Amino acid sequence: MLDWSTGLRLGLTILIGVIAYLGWLGLFHRQWTTERVNLLLGRS
Repeated sequence: MLDWSTGLRLGLTILIGVIAYLGWLGLFHRQWTTERVNLLLGRS
């Protein structure tokens, strides 16, 4: 069982990683991201 400080640190690490990954995709793969979003939303 994790204590709250370990769990919080793990959660923050994951959250920061996800935000950084999405930001990286948005910055360097804007066209790719737009295509995927349009595909997910069912627009061509």
